[in-house]
Amino acid sequence: MSDLVVKGLAKSFGDVRALHEISFTLGQGEFLTLLGPSGCGKTTTLRLIAGFERPDAGRITLDGRSIVNDPPEDRQIGFVFQTYALFPHMNVAKNIAYGARLNRSISTKRRVGELLDLVDLKGFERRKPAELSSGQRQRIALARALAPQPRLLLLDEPLSALDAKLRESLRAQIRHIQQELALSTLYVTHDQEEALSLADRIAVMHSGTIEQIATPQQVYEHPQTEFVASFVGRANRFSGTVMATKDGLISVKVGEFLFSLIREKGLSDDLRALQITPGNHISLFVKEEHLQLTEMRENAISAEVVLVEYRGETSIVYLKTQIGPLRARVSTKQATTLSTGSEVKVSFSPSAGLLFPAS
Repeated sequence: MSDLVVKGLAKSFGDVRALHEISFTLGQGEFLTLLGPSGCGKTTTLRLIAGFERPDAGRITLDGRSIVNDPPEDRQIGFVFQTYALFPHMNVAKNIAYGARLNRSISTKRRVGELLDLVDLKGFERRKPAELSSGQRQRIALARALAPQPRLLLLDEPLSALDAKLRESLRAQIRHIQQELALSTLYVTHDQEEALSLADRIAVMHSGTIEQIATPQQVYEHPQTEFVASFVGRANRFSGTVMATKDGLISVKVGEFLFSLIREKGLSDDLRALQITPGNHISLFVKEEHLQLTEMRENAISAEVVLVEYRGETSIVYLKTQIGPLRARVSTKQATTLSTGSEVKVSFSPSAGLLFPAS
């Protein structure tokens, strides 16, 4: 179990600035996910911590000791690659034993047996990687990373090459193993469902910076930046103008419509600091599940149903309105009452809107 502290980490590749002073901590036994789109710096951060790249600036400490000058093999860090990186000429047992070589204090044979039990692949010792399924290869890659009993585990999009059902099964197994070992884990993904289901905390990255670090629920329900609001979850975005603010109540004009919003206490009472003041342009986000196809007292507009997309228990309703296209997630039972071209009323609660200064 380890405390990882990353402070002011920066990295450029030629003229491209990959990371801009990244800072975060990872507590003992914590599962932290780096979430963001391709090219945001997630994997670069992981490779700097592992020692595969050297930072231009910043500090990396593990258990209070700097590791920034240590070679990868001396950092006591396990790394699971996106491509598995198993040795094709070695059988399963030898692949895992190769990882165990970094810790001479353990019995390699016993460690291989323990890990095969842990990843539910007992009896596969003599198989070559080519004889395994993708999911089995990923579990062997995880076992190899765990073989030397690392203080920290890093995983770089380990499930991205797998089908949806297998991804769901393996992420549950990864989380179970991590909790059983109480192992500090840093996990990289662009898949928000993975991040939300796996992590104790999520660090949302964008253009080489961390936009927000919080619990999955906080990141989803209370995004702190416009990018986080647009990236995590699925939301409708409007451009508007603040008309009035008083006692936490905000009046926003979008097109010809006036919407009433409530700024939740505890998030930021200083609307002026956020430039949420009369006359300023803002971005308004409303998650698709917060749009209701009923006429409420406030924030209701007319819409035309363009398409109903079946998603099992819920359906996505595509709508045309005077302020642009909208998407609403409703129960499939409600969706069956709708037809293309029909007129409906769309509304949302004043507390459901997320406001940010226009970028």
